[in-house]
Order: sequence, then C-alpha cells, then structure tokens
Amino acid sequence: MPERSRRADDVATSSTVAIADAVVRMHRRDDDLIDLTIGRAFEATPRVIVDTARRSMTEDSARQLSSRGSGEFRRACASKLARENGLRVDAERQIVATRGAKEGLMMALLATINPGDAVLVEDPGFVSHGPTVELCGGVPVSVPLDVDARFAWPRTLRLKRGSPRVRALVLANPQNPTGVVRTKAELEVIAALAREYDLWVISDEIYERAVWGGRPHVCLASLAGMRARTITLMSLTKTYAMGDWRIGFVFGPEPVIEGITKFKGHAFAGAPSFVQRAAALALTDPPPELSDFLRQWERRCQRVAEAIDAMPGARCSPPEGGFFVWVDVRALGRDDAEIAERLLVDHGVAVLPGSAFGRGGAGFLRLSAIRDEPTLERALERLSAAFRSR
Repeated sequence: MPERSRRADDVATSSTVAIADAVVRMHRRDDDLIDLTIGRAFEATPRVIVDTARRSMTEDSARQLSSRGSGEFRRACASKLARENGLRVDAERQIVATRGAKEGLMMALLATINPGDAVLVEDPGFVSHGPTVELCGGVPVSVPLDVDARFAWPRTLRLKRGSPRVRALVLANPQNPTGVVRTKAELEVIAALAREYDLWVISDEIYERAVWGGRPHVCLASLAGMRARTITLMSLTKTYAMGDWRIGFVFGPEPVIEGITKFKGHAFAGAPSFVQRAAALALTDPPPELSDFLRQWERRCQRVAEAIDAMPGARCSPPEGGFFVWVDVRALGRDDAEIAERLLVDHGVAVLPGSAFGRGGAGFLRLSAIRDEPTLERALERLSAAFRSR
C-alpha cells in the first residue's frame, strides 16, 4: 500500500474538533453530560430563513451557480456591508460566496501567499489558523498576545527581513478564544505593522455582530490604507443562527477575489443555491428573532462570567464579544488540560483547555456561554462544586 502524504502526517488535528468528537462519543453513553465546547447557537434557525430555502429547492430546482456566488447573495452582502459596516464594496468584483469561514480562510491564503512564506498568527488564537497556513504551504509564526493588556498585539513587534519572508498575518476580531473586541487604536497597531512590512491581512470577523456592552465593531478594512491589503472573512453560521448551513463570504481587493474564484472552481465550486437564497434574505431583512437571540446571548455571557468569577481559584471577566468566556485558572497551579479532563470525567462538564489555542492559552479554559439557560445553570452548579472541591 502506498504511503500517505507527509502533509497528512505533519498537519495537526484540530484540537477543538477532536475534543468535541470525543464529547459526542461520551454523550452517547451519558445523556447527562453538559457540552460547553461548541461555539454555535442552540436556537433554531428562524423559520422564515428555513422556508425561503425550502421554496428555493422546489421552485428553482436547486440549480448550480457560479463559483463566485449568486448575484442576489453578493448584492445582499454588499448592502449589509454598506448598512452595518459603512463600507462600499463592489458586489460583482470584490465579494465571493464561501461555504463558511474556513473555506474562505484557505482560499484567501492560497490567493496571497507562496510556498515557504511566513504568516503571523495570534497566540492564543483560533485553532485552525496556523494549520490552514501549513496546508497552503506557508509557515505559521506565532505572535504572543499580551495577557496583561487584554491580549493585545505587541506594539513593538519587529520582523526580520529575509527567509522565510513574512507575507501575511491572520487575526480574529472579536478574538477567539479570549472574547476581546479590538478597539480602533489596537487595530491601528496591526495596520501599521502591515503597512510597514507590506503584508496582506486576513481578518476573521465572523462574530462581528456579537459585540457586547454597546461596543462598536471596527472592520480592519475600514482603516486608512487597509482596503487594498485586507481580505475579510464573514459568516452567517454564528450570529444568524445558521449552524451547519455552511455559508459565508469573503470581500477584498479584486485581484485576490479573482484568484479565490479560480481556486473555488477547481476545489469547492459554488455554495448551494438554496442556501444562498436563504442567506440573502437573512442579510437583507434579518428576522426579528435574531435581535432577541443577540440580547439573550449577551445576558448569558454576562451571567456565566460573573458566576465563574465568584468561584475559588477562577477569574473571569465577561467577554467583550463572541460566544465564549475565557477563564483564568492559573491560581490553581495545575495544567489546564488536566483541569478540563477532571471537569469532564468527575463532573460531567466538557470545556476546552486554553492550551489548545496555543502556548499563550496555558492556564485558561474556554467555555461556550450560549447554551439554553437551564443547561447553563446546571453547568454552573457543577463547576461551582468542582472549584470548591479543588
């Protein structure tokens, strides 16, 4: 039997997916297990979105569309960007539909880096950013975020000129896993770095509507001099309660979008037509339930963070954005992976160790805070018992 590729051996398994899969297997044996690993809304997709998809499947015969996406969907994306983000984007030339943000990330990297190029990634940061850089032939270079300054990018970061050449950087805003929402001043630090070293910036903004406490979300592409070098990833999976619909979009400079469209024609083709039709409706006329969901999610995040912060050995501030609380358990003096394992095995609560998101996450735990409220209350009771018995 031939050997599989070195790439298959070298690229790490997604730690969050591996843990989530293990939780699913355990759940089959233990219905009482509480899963706080998943960053996805548990509310059902609003009925009007589902009905739109259903009608499209029957009336439009689920036709295959271009790799770039339907004109209707891309126009809806452009209107959303103008209305909510203050950005004028050409729907025909600067937007491409994707099957979720992960496809967008891979396509954006393929269109901007060459084999052997280095790419800056956040530490701690989203688990798929670094491995996807490797899959695309790049070299991920971790940028340690400042734990004492809201996990900010370092202001004094200097890059070595030479080999491998740093070609791009990838960031998430709101940040996953820490829940930090970048201020305009913080984004200007990153933008200045990109301009100084002539870098592409891939900005993962899939939680941009889930920003709490009245904070503004600032698109990095809106900063001076950044439109021509920024590729932005957006998705409807999270804040439109469309988990597993796998629909999103990328917007950026026309040459990059052209490259992504070519790659998609060979690798992924277009997102399903009926999903694009439903997503266009969600973007153009968001169902009122979505605003209710956002208010509920913010309240739950606040409740979970405050409850955990009162537990011995744990420190936790409410997230500024996103679906997760980021719990500092360094005071316990134990490995975060061991703590997560004991919470799962002894107390029936599944959480993610911070070290899964990079060395900078060691000593932290990430918990989803948007489960239904009765489930969250049961989880908090178990976590309280666990921290009291430490």
